[in-house]
This record gives sequence, C-alpha cells and structure tokens, in this order.
Amino acid sequence: MSVLIKIIKKKTARGKSNNRYVFLGFGNEGVFDILYQSDIHRRFVLNEIRRLTRPQVYSRDRKRTIAFKIKQAKLWREAIDRNAPLLEGFFRDEPEWRDKMLLWCDRILAKREV
Repeated sequence: MSVLIKIIKKKTARGKSNNRYVFLGFGNEGVFDILYQSDIHRRFVLNEIRRLTRPQVYSRDRKRTIAFKIKQAKLWREAIDRNAPLLEGFFRDEPEWRDKMLLWCDRILAKREV
C-alpha cells in the first residue's frame, strides 16, 4: 500500500488530461521523515504494521522471507529509536502499537542471531 503525495497535471496536445501521480510506499527512502497527518497517514501506517506483525506465511523460499522481515525490522527499529516524524505522530495517536512494534522488532532481530 502507498500514499499519494503529488499530482502532476498536464494536458495533451488535443486537450485531454494526462495526469501523473507520485506515490510513496514503505519501500522508498525517507518515508519515515515525512510529517504525520492522521487523516492521510493513519490507515497507511496501520496497514503496514498489521502486515508486518501478522504470523509469517512462508513462500517457497523461506530464507528470503525471513531476510525480508529482518531487513524491515531493522528499518522500523531504527526509525522508532530516532523518533521519526511519521512514527512519532502515529504513536502519539495510537500508543499501544509502539510496544507491539518494539516487541516484534526484538523478536525478529533475535532470529537473526540464532
């Protein structure tokens, strides 16, 4: 899931609209550095947290799935520790998710050490 951040409005030579849309997802750099607006970002962040914290369903390549989760856990843990603006605003609105995410990050990062 991603959030719309910019619409570039253009017209073709015949007058038809040729709009371009720029989306920002959690795979992009700097996603945690945008300012939190609850009406836009709440569902965006909540869906990502729910996707990450649900029980793992392994695909054909179990190592790749675990490696992806470890990479995501590192990013989230680093963003939570530095109080990134997006997460700081989200956790101000939804404080119970902060503890859940910290536990999830610790549990996933512990798998890396085993």
